[in-house]
Amino acid sequence: MAESSSVLLVCDQYATSKEDDVSTMNRQVVQILTGAGRKVYCLVLEDTEEDRKCAEADGVELILPTCKEGDTRKHCLDWLTFDHHIRYPRLPQDIGWIVGHADVTSRAAATIMEERFPQASISIVTQTIPEDTEKYKEEEKAMGIGKKEDSIRQDAEKAKTLFSVGHRTHGHLTNSIRAIPKDKRPVHKLFLPEPSKIFQETTVEYVESREKVVLLISRVKEVGKLKGLDFVAKSLARVAKRSHERIQLRIRGVSEEEYQASMNSLQTSINSGKLIPTLLPHGTQEDICRDMQQAHLVLMPSRTEPFGLVGLEAMAAGVPVLISDQSGLATLVNEVVPEFHHSVLAITGNDSTDVTHWANQIENVLRMSKAEFSRAAELKKRLLESRYWEESHRCFLQACGGSGTEAHQPAQVQKRKRERDGTEDTNGDRKALKFDQQVKLSITVADSISSEGKRILLSKLEVMITEDVQSEAVFNERMEMYKQLKSEVKDNTISEEGKKTLLNIINKLFTRTVLHDQQRFKETMKRLHMLKAEIRELCEGCVLCKLRFYHRDSQVEFVSACRDGTLSAILTEEYISQELVEICGGMPLHVHIEVDEEDFQRGADLVAPAKGDQHRSTGVQVEQVTSQLGLLHTSIQPTGYGTAASILSEDDRTSSAFKITEDEYPQVNLNLILAELNTSAVKRNKSQQFDLYCQIGDFYRTKLHNLQSALQYYQNMLQCSQELSEDTKQAKAYSRLGLTYGMLGKQQEAIRYHERALSIHRIKLERFTNICVAYKNLASSLALSGQVLDAKINYESALAVAMETGNKTEQMDIYCELGDLHREQLHEPQESHKYYTKMLALARDLGRKDKKSQAYNRLGLAHYDMGEHGKSLEWNKKNLKMSQESGDKIGQITAHKNIAVSYKALGKLDLARSHYQSAMTIAMETGNKTEQMDIHCKLGDLHREQLHEPQESHKYYTEMLALARDLGRKEEEGLAYNRLGLAHYDMGEHEESLEWYKKNLKMRQESGDKTQQITVNQCLAASYKVLGKLDLARSHYQSAMTIAMETGNKTEQMDIYCKLGDLHRKQLHEPQESHKYYTEMLALARDLGRKKDEGNAYNRLGLAHYDMGEHEESLEWNKKYLKMRQETGDKTGQITAHQNIADSYMALGKLDLARSHYKTAMTIAMETGNKQQQEDISKELANL
Repeated sequence: MAESSSVLLVCDQYATSKEDDVSTMNRQVVQILTGAGRKVYCLVLEDTEEDRKCAEADGVELILPTCKEGDTRKHCLDWLTFDHHIRYPRLPQDIGWIVGHADVTSRAAATIMEERFPQASISIVTQTIPEDTEKYKEEEKAMGIGKKEDSIRQDAEKAKTLFSVGHRTHGHLTNSIRAIPKDKRPVHKLFLPEPSKIFQETTVEYVESREKVVLLISRVKEVGKLKGLDFVAKSLARVAKRSHERIQLRIRGVSEEEYQASMNSLQTSINSGKLIPTLLPHGTQEDICRDMQQAHLVLMPSRTEPFGLVGLEAMAAGVPVLISDQSGLATLVNEVVPEFHHSVLAITGNDSTDVTHWANQIENVLRMSKAEFSRAAELKKRLLESRYWEESHRCFLQACGGSGTEAHQPAQVQKRKRERDGTEDTNGDRKALKFDQQVKLSITVADSISSEGKRILLSKLEVMITEDVQSEAVFNERMEMYKQLKSEVKDNTISEEGKKTLLNIINKLFTRTVLHDQQRFKETMKRLHMLKAEIRELCEGCVLCKLRFYHRDSQVEFVSACRDGTLSAILTEEYISQELVEICGGMPLHVHIEVDEEDFQRGADLVAPAKGDQHRSTGVQVEQVTSQLGLLHTSIQPTGYGTAASILSEDDRTSSAFKITEDEYPQVNLNLILAELNTSAVKRNKSQQFDLYCQIGDFYRTKLHNLQSALQYYQNMLQCSQELSEDTKQAKAYSRLGLTYGMLGKQQEAIRYHERALSIHRIKLERFTNICVAYKNLASSLALSGQVLDAKINYESALAVAMETGNKTEQMDIYCELGDLHREQLHEPQESHKYYTKMLALARDLGRKDKKSQAYNRLGLAHYDMGEHGKSLEWNKKNLKMSQESGDKIGQITAHKNIAVSYKALGKLDLARSHYQSAMTIAMETGNKTEQMDIHCKLGDLHREQLHEPQESHKYYTEMLALARDLGRKEEEGLAYNRLGLAHYDMGEHEESLEWYKKNLKMRQESGDKTQQITVNQCLAASYKVLGKLDLARSHYQSAMTIAMETGNKTEQMDIYCKLGDLHRKQLHEPQESHKYYTEMLALARDLGRKKDEGNAYNRLGLAHYDMGEHEESLEWNKKYLKMRQETGDKTGQITAHQNIADSYMALGKLDLARSHYKTAMTIAMETGNKQQQEDISKELANL
């Protein structure tokens, strides 16, 4: 090694720096160097007992400053930078490399190099981004951002190498050092820290407790905003308020001097007696480790964080963690363990949004604590197994004069590498492995097998493999076993091809020599025993394919086609005929294929030659390589425009879910399954009971529309899965229960079950499709419960999984769901248009005409919601043309209905009616009573709402009711009751209207449909209001509110608050009371991010203050309303706002201002052609 071989690390303190991240990096840098046999010295300003203990453990020599007796001056960084000759007079002379920390000791390192070790090279480690962090600190520091950035660049210019900790810092510095001349620019490298060994080696244990501990590691004073402590404290206060458990907040890192100021700051944010934080002093790694062992959740909610070692070490310890997406650690998670991206939460910059989102996620993690600990253990395992840090550590070692090769690595690192590379395998081991692979390749059979056959065959194999064939056993005994095995194959496999393949394998393996030789017989039975894995994968009605690839490229190409949907599209085109679609009731179908990723990797490993084993001598010439891809999960699925409530994961599809005769004779099929359930064989077999309960539940849910009965069987299904202790089956049951509760309008129950299903899929990580679908199901329920932002996040999580696996079919579907969410609930049609456009591009790319047609449909809806009815019409016409070309009758009906809606909006009512009638003609030709029922409803709405002919609409609604009863469709029957009530209401027949509403309410109560109960109670309230029965009206509004709050439906709560406010203001003349309801409405609108409803709340609050005679306050609210409507371009809302502002000015006696606003309202009304509003404004101007 060279003469100047030692390394000098310059820092303030070795292991107990005020900045925990700096201390951790000090130790890690030293451990890399000393682990490679390098001598390391460390200049420090002071040391503690902890510093000395850690230095001894790491093999580093600490060098302390000299101080004259009686010198009481406090040490500072200037000692290192300007006084190092005096304070550190005797430094080792063999220093070849100096390491400093940017913004801490980098200036000192450069000075020491220049003045004392000009032959040495400098490496600077940086983990700071002043431009991001300083703006969240006090004004003086924020103003110094430029100076800090310049200072780091100046120090970097003197360095040979610059190491940025984490991708975020590396990206920032890569741009920043462009300002350094090329000839002076340092080599810039990424440094990824390894979690400290103490956290890697710790074990955490989940214990049931009524107390949940949430841990943060941070100072509070001066950095509270930067670290996100202000908003996350509010989030935790919400969680504590809602939780039945005791929530403990512990914050480690607060000094005694800062204690009171820190506590005051936190209490201001928390503002609740239910959450009182415990502030702990700065601690050692051992202290933090103990904290983590007691925690149920570690938070790192920083508004910006260059890296985030605290979060990394919590992950390494195996504790559930939530981290900010504005951190370098978030990038690492997405790069190394992207399947755990749900631990990364968004920081939007909108405190209200962030408080709500973080509160919801914290609540979810604490509620599902046991599952989260299991998931955290899996994250720890995957993270540490990845060894993601090794390459950057080799680079660092090379920069400090080491070779970076194994010779300079610690023994344990070399050992791990050998284990990973397999370089120590013996030749005998490789031969055994090759033999297993050859048998594995041979037994990939194309076959189907009955459940009973599978059971017998597995049982026979079990007996044969476990039975010990004694040495005295004769040839005839083994021959008898051999014959029995062949007999089982012949008797129990279904397809002839499958029998032939299995028998061929058996004949080849069991030669006369094998049957005579006891040892070879036992070995061959072990080889054959591998069949068990294949047989378990088979189920009734499924096909296991044997695929042969001659080149690995062909295999990869095939898998890519499966992943991106190309193969699904080809098979759909090949096998799904229009005749089959019509047989299935007109529902569009498609073939869906996906590859089990784990099986693909196994197959890929078999194709690739073993390292150092390219020339194999096995006595067998292998020119064709057969690679198993496991089960190609192939299914025929509907591709209509249903809601997310109909989504099923791959595991959710029952083996007999596709039967052509189900729609014709659902009760017959149900009776057959019920009979099978009661057989003695099934009663002894929990697994079969599970499958049958699932099928029966599906019949009740999807065919007979009896949701309560479906729930009963799904609960039985769940009980079976729990008795079987099979997590995947439990996830399937949870998913079914979630879907059913969602259809019943019980969204909180639905969310709970979907979360359980998702947590199992995330822990198991078996199939990414299941994780993707679980996210989508959860998102659907969250959306229906009004938790729109959380729904969006889960859809985006599903999209991330789909993109990560290259599943373009799923991406396409999720773009559609996100578009629907933005259009229907966030009321952002422009945003939805972007998603639908992406959906269309993928549909074209995949050649999916059905999805292309669906995208046309959605784009038409988006343009409609933007008020662009002409463009909407064009997209709908494209959809109609494509449906006519493909002969898709269902698509034609949908397109005609949407064209009718566009014409209706354009005021062309005759054309609207004509297209509804065209849709009705096709529905009657195809015998599609479901569509006939829907079109009767829409024609009734047209006559009632636009043509103002309630009597005519009554006829259509009556036809709708008859069809609903004929089809046994309780949901639509209730809807018909609702429409008939509205028709009678419009005819002024309010008593008759009440009767229909009461029938609807009774039906919804019987079915348990909470969402519809909310709607019906509001309709009843409206009728009672017209009849002057205001107490009954208020009672029904309050009943609706109770149900909305029980189900967590915030959207409905917001709407009911508005209606209660209107009742108290308009009918009961109690503006003060109405003001309370409107205030609640406003709070919910802001919480949900609903700008349109927030504007409506401003409008209502203005009216309430006006009625109270508070015209100045009324004016302020109306101005807010106007500003919002101007921002959204809502012309009708602007007219209303100008009129209300004018009314307030008139009441204040400011007639000129009143006249000005009336005139502005008139201008807009004339621009939009609104005759009625022009007439109203003219009257107001005349009165002036």
